[in-house]
Amino acid sequence: MDGRPAVRSLSRARGAVLARLSKRECSSLSGPTERPPVRRFAILPSVVLTHDPLPWHVEVPDYEAILEELKLQIKEDPLVDLLEFPADDISVQSKPRQNRAATCFPESTSEKESGNLLVEECLKTYKSPENVVCYNYKDYSGDFQHLPKVDLQRHLLVPHVYEVDLDTNKEEENGGVASQMATVLKQGWLHKGNFTNSSNSVTMKTFKRRYFELSRREDGTHVLQFHKDERLPREPKGAIFLDSCLGVVENSRIRRHGFEVKMVDGGGLLLAAESAGDMDSWRTTLNSLLQSHFHAAMKADDNDGGDGQKRPDVPDSPLEPPESWPQLELAPDSRSQAETNWQRRQDGRLNIFTLDAETQVLKTEGSVGGSERRPLRRLHVNCKELRLGLQATLEETEEDGAIYNVEPFFISLSLYDMRTNRKISADFHVDLNSTATRGFLPRDQQVYDNSNCPLQAVFTISDPHPDILLVARIEKVLQGSVAQCTEPYLKPGDSKTAQKVLKQARLVCSHLGHYRMPFAWAARQIFHDESGHLDRKLGFSALYRQEATRIGHDDFIRQISDFHRQEKITKLQSIPGTLDIILEVTRSENPGHSFRKANRRQPLCEIDEFVPECARFARPHLFYANRLYVYPRHLRYDAQKIFPKARNLAVCVEFRDSDEPNAQPLQCIYGKPGSLVFTRSANTAILHHQLCPHFWDEIKIELPLCLHEKHHLLFTFSHVSCDVSKWREGDSTELKVGHAWLPVLQDGRVHTGEAQLFVATHLPSGYLALRQQQGTISVSREKHLELDVKWLDGVKPLFTVGTRLFSTIYTQDPHLHDFFLQCHNPQAMAQSAPSGLIDSIKDLHEIKPQVMIHFLPTLLNQLLRLITLSIHEDASINTARFLVHIIHQCQKESCMMYLHNYVKCIFKVEVQDQASGRTTHEALAKVLVVLLDPTFDSSFVEKLLKHIWFFYELIHKSMVQYLVQTGLNSVPRGQRFPASLHEALKSGILNAARRIMQRQREVPEEARIANRSVATFLTHCFSLMDRGFVFCLFNNYANTFSHPDNKTLMEMKFEVLQTLGNYEHFVPLNLPQRPMPKEKQTTQNTCWHMRVNEAFCRRHFPVGLILRELGVALCEGSTELRRPAISMLHGLITKHALDARYASQDRQKRIATLYLPVLSLIQECAHRIVSMSLGLQQDNLNCKEEVFSSGPPRSAGLGLELPAFPFHAGGNLRSSESRISVASIDSVSSIAERRSTLDCSSLVLQQEKLTKTEVRSLLLVFLYIVRHIPPDALLAYWKQLTPANIPGFFSLLKMCVKLFKYCGKNHHGTSTTLDQSHHPGSRSHTTALVRRSQTLPTRRSAHGMPRAARVRSPDGVEVTGALLAAHLSTEVCLNILDILDLFTTHHKEQLLIDQGDNTLMRNVFGVYLAFLQVGQSLAAQAHIFAAFHLFLNQFKLAFFRGRVAMCEALCVEVLRCSCSRLSDVRSHACLLLHLLMRLDFELTGRTGLSRTHTQIVVAVSRLMAEMPELGEKRFQKALTLLNCYAAGDNSVKESDFCHQVGELTRRVRDVLAATALMEQQRQDPDALVELHCRLADSYAGVAQLRVAWLDSMARLHMDGDDYPEAAMCNVHIAAIIAECLKREAQQHRGSGEENGLDGKNPWRDCGEIY
Repeated sequence: MDGRPAVRSLSRARGAVLARLSKRECSSLSGPTERPPVRRFAILPSVVLTHDPLPWHVEVPDYEAILEELKLQIKEDPLVDLLEFPADDISVQSKPRQNRAATCFPESTSEKESGNLLVEECLKTYKSPENVVCYNYKDYSGDFQHLPKVDLQRHLLVPHVYEVDLDTNKEEENGGVASQMATVLKQGWLHKGNFTNSSNSVTMKTFKRRYFELSRREDGTHVLQFHKDERLPREPKGAIFLDSCLGVVENSRIRRHGFEVKMVDGGGLLLAAESAGDMDSWRTTLNSLLQSHFHAAMKADDNDGGDGQKRPDVPDSPLEPPESWPQLELAPDSRSQAETNWQRRQDGRLNIFTLDAETQVLKTEGSVGGSERRPLRRLHVNCKELRLGLQATLEETEEDGAIYNVEPFFISLSLYDMRTNRKISADFHVDLNSTATRGFLPRDQQVYDNSNCPLQAVFTISDPHPDILLVARIEKVLQGSVAQCTEPYLKPGDSKTAQKVLKQARLVCSHLGHYRMPFAWAARQIFHDESGHLDRKLGFSALYRQEATRIGHDDFIRQISDFHRQEKITKLQSIPGTLDIILEVTRSENPGHSFRKANRRQPLCEIDEFVPECARFARPHLFYANRLYVYPRHLRYDAQKIFPKARNLAVCVEFRDSDEPNAQPLQCIYGKPGSLVFTRSANTAILHHQLCPHFWDEIKIELPLCLHEKHHLLFTFSHVSCDVSKWREGDSTELKVGHAWLPVLQDGRVHTGEAQLFVATHLPSGYLALRQQQGTISVSREKHLELDVKWLDGVKPLFTVGTRLFSTIYTQDPHLHDFFLQCHNPQAMAQSAPSGLIDSIKDLHEIKPQVMIHFLPTLLNQLLRLITLSIHEDASINTARFLVHIIHQCQKESCMMYLHNYVKCIFKVEVQDQASGRTTHEALAKVLVVLLDPTFDSSFVEKLLKHIWFFYELIHKSMVQYLVQTGLNSVPRGQRFPASLHEALKSGILNAARRIMQRQREVPEEARIANRSVATFLTHCFSLMDRGFVFCLFNNYANTFSHPDNKTLMEMKFEVLQTLGNYEHFVPLNLPQRPMPKEKQTTQNTCWHMRVNEAFCRRHFPVGLILRELGVALCEGSTELRRPAISMLHGLITKHALDARYASQDRQKRIATLYLPVLSLIQECAHRIVSMSLGLQQDNLNCKEEVFSSGPPRSAGLGLELPAFPFHAGGNLRSSESRISVASIDSVSSIAERRSTLDCSSLVLQQEKLTKTEVRSLLLVFLYIVRHIPPDALLAYWKQLTPANIPGFFSLLKMCVKLFKYCGKNHHGTSTTLDQSHHPGSRSHTTALVRRSQTLPTRRSAHGMPRAARVRSPDGVEVTGALLAAHLSTEVCLNILDILDLFTTHHKEQLLIDQGDNTLMRNVFGVYLAFLQVGQSLAAQAHIFAAFHLFLNQFKLAFFRGRVAMCEALCVEVLRCSCSRLSDVRSHACLLLHLLMRLDFELTGRTGLSRTHTQIVVAVSRLMAEMPELGEKRFQKALTLLNCYAAGDNSVKESDFCHQVGELTRRVRDVLAATALMEQQRQDPDALVELHCRLADSYAGVAQLRVAWLDSMARLHMDGDDYPEAAMCNVHIAAIIAECLKREAQQHRGSGEENGLDGKNPWRDCGEIY
């Protein structure tokens, strides 16, 4: 027969008997009021909005008028910085542009004389200083993770002691051979007999010789272990803990030299020594240790050691407690003790938001826009020496005997990219010759200019990779063929050969010192990886002879491309010698300030980089450069017949500005090292006896600022004689053999690229009229005959030359060139239909991206000036369209940082533009109105939305510069800008909102970017404009996105509000004034706003907007809406808490008052917070604290005074005018009454539960507010709470204790993400349960914190997630103690109603009890027990005249703490028990411990089942300590108190002994049940104890499937309870009482759970 249904019926019957109704007490904090009827079950409300989600319209306050009205009050306010914007909020700075070269601009010509608008504007851009608008408090904008100067209080993060960590450590230490780590006190051989309580008799045969070892473990305990022999270490055969011993007495009846170790359980162990001396030694040592344990000697039992031996009665010794133990104060002055406790709690307090793992690793604000490109590499080259194998002493008179190269050599360094087979830098010419070697050259070549002989240079590399080579080309003075001149250097050098070559070099240099010839080359790899790291292992290669047939550009590229091919490089002829050049690489943008090894005494030359013609490597031009590089390539003289002796051909390059016969070349060609900086001509290197020579020279020309059609390159070809035998005095060494010319300008732009030129025999006057186009001469026949030009080789192009323009003022792009030509026309702005200008603007879309980036600042300046000054809407609109195109191209090419830099540093409003009455900001605002109009092109608007930030940043900077330049920044804000600008901004923002709403589904990313841009611009306007007007813009813009059914729009709305909250002056915008003096307050006009109503929003409009949306989001119940709202609030409060400007407590209090309505919002969500923690199910019949209650109409009780919303709860409730509010009631309603009211199984929980991340964020905000608001504000908040809402407040406090509890180092160090969130303040929680602590086994949960970045505090403490969690738990505990202290001090009368038998007391006491249920740090425990002392003294009547459950619950938790592994916690727990018994003793007239005696024994009886450690030594020590406190209490020495306590501890030990006996009988169910029955009968006089043991016996029967017996136990329990209730009822009828049972009945609150 299955007895389970019967047992369940009996259990329900028992529960119904135990539950009863108490009197319904309801007293608000302001006084007793009538409590309306309540429903008995909680339903989580589901709110449905039936109309506009913004329930009431808030009139936007006139901020400036309010400031004027409160001007006097603000001046007198000591915290005026919280009410006014700082005077230095915005400033404009002009920073001189940092020049990169000694000579930056041409001195002779002004940009106005160029006649080219592009040149003028470029020069203006490069000369203009940087115009920076400094937002001096910008660092405080953004979220809390970017705040500056945040005090993370790491110096206060010292390790905290938690029992859970101690338990973990002990468990780890006890494994393996941990016992061998103990300190050995005594060891030796003894004879061991049996235990005296064993069933076996003790005889001589039972003694066995064993090796004993007495040791002290690290935890302070002593153990006596015995082994089979003395070989240690090994596992012992057995052990005796001295904690379980009473004493050592002599017992020589069975064996000589014997003694007995008495046990606590009444038994003993017989031992025998080898001699009397050993016996005395062992006895003395053991007894001294036992005395140190109990502080008194144990009395040995003189009775015989038989089976009937009784346990000796050893009373606890009276001891005086040490001075370090906590002291007892029985009835102190409550107010003074509360103040003392509060002062102690304030020492070393921490900011709870600094204890967040994510806060400890704050982000640093990067550059605006970020750098999406690979950074440049700067290669610093420091040339040291060229040493060849052939050297000699140059002067016979030199005493030091130094040797040098025997002739001068000239080096050119340049970079080559072997992936693209192109040269990527200009040449760097170096002269490493000695002074003596330079003396070989002609006198005109010895004019040595040290400033033009740099040995250091900087190369810029945009695309670093391993295939970039640094190539050195070496030349020497022309002497003959390359093979002939290099022959002496290929052989082993000797002095004879060296002197011969030296002599020949002196002769050749004196005549041909002006001419060069190729000699050798070398190369080296720069980078060893793609990241641009310098390859320091490799140096320059060997010097390879330059072959005369491989001089041409393509041939030379192929030659050095074989550099890494071993089979190719071995075929090259190497010249003995070394080239010493030191390299260094850096990423600095400024080439002159980045190399620590650079010698500042020597000039540093920056070499031009030839960037590839692609947008990937393009960068804006910010410095002046105007250079032309000329590359003579090839000359073909093999077929001409006019100059038959032309063999050693040289090309002389000149730059001229006229073709007249007497015209002189311009001195603008860069000279070689040692000569003048600029020369009039440059010669190429000569190849001996070559009719078709190739050239490898590079001629660098500084172009004039103003170029015209007469500027041209003139090439003169000469034959140079190098035959030494034919040299005569006065003969010329060169013979001119032809001329060619190349005009610089072509179609108004500089000609670049390769050109093939005709060669003329002579230069006629006006030769530029003969223009060469496509291989022909474009000139009339008459003009050709007039000039009488004779061409070589039948008018064929014989000379090939290349040019490269390196200029930041001239462009090759025809569209950009034409645009500036059109803009240069003065009538362009005034024409009625500027078709040419509009066409040129439209053609700008064809500009190559790299050209656009190069001239970005100049182009943007011109476009913005065009928008400002143009009177034609078409021109403005097309210009704005091209601006969007520019931004789109920059974004596409990953160079948005250039646009940000332009806005920040370059853009400046022209004063002359403002003089015309037109302003850039107003013109841009009006253009945006048109572009964002719903009728405008939708495809264009998508791009505009994505890049609208650029327009708004320009508008804002223009407004700032306009105010500074006109001096309007000192006038009232309402008069600064015209109404037309206000109207344009209002219309533009409204159109932007509409466009965002229209396109948010098709282009969500663009819509979000536009939303952020508009919101950021509006926050910037607070610093410039009428703030009331900006409030209107913000309000209208945010309300546009109020669509609860559209998740994307609502997220955008919260992002707008988040941007508002991140504004650096958000606090002054809310005007947090001082509270009104109490004498001026009225019922209707108080200084505290508790709810988000119209009055609150008019006073604090920005925070009112945010809290109003938060309330609606919480009311909606959707996670998608709730998460960003909670994230916004959490981030905002965190920022206030960490902001260094508001670090003082006074400022924090003032700020916290702004968020008083948040308390109501959070408290009304208490049911959802608690349900998350308890895992509330809809069929849970024990949901006793959450019900519906009626009250004033409000919006779902969410702290918003809104019209009532209809709601539906599973179809059971329908009301359009009711108010939903979740509150707590007395837990006294019977289950039958609850079921009759509403069936829980029919409820549908339509509101989603809050996630752990959301709950954590809300509770942190809650704790911050209640911690910092003034006490008067918190008292006012409690006063306005209804009775139904009061329990919710304390439920939140209890939830804080449990949620932020510390779970151990292992838990917080390895926690995993449980609930992801997208906001910056999101938290991570673990899903694994922490290992249970032996002290608090049933109170552990799993709420963790993520691992923090490992940083170190100043004192060396490592800041980890576990350390932060430990401090956070302690800080939360102290905050809650402050709140409870304030509440109990001011509401003592309400708490003592009906002797504490009321809902308010139960909720307050439940929070206190939670501290003992959740393990706290040792630092917090002292404050917790001090608070309990105060609480017991204040409300002792509630514990001893009120309900039994309060005393019982306290006894249970304190007894748990008395088993703690921390000795200080045990001392505090024992002292609290002592205080509890003292108060009970005093209230009974010193006659006994009427309540505490019973409740302690009951608590011990119940705890034994779930806490096996209750029978261990720690609890035994606690009992001893309790007796010590009783004995040391001088105020009760003359009374029976000490005896009462001793009797109680004896009774507790009896229970422990009985429990230990039960453990021995665990394998015998019948014996175990019989023992339970005997124990229950022994407590016949105490009903509660008897019921406790009967209940334990019922569980044993259930475990053994003996259901009938279990049912009988339950019936017996029910009978006992019924009899008690019956007797009490009879007593009350006899006394005439009508209010039910008094507090002495033990069954009055059965089942009550704290």
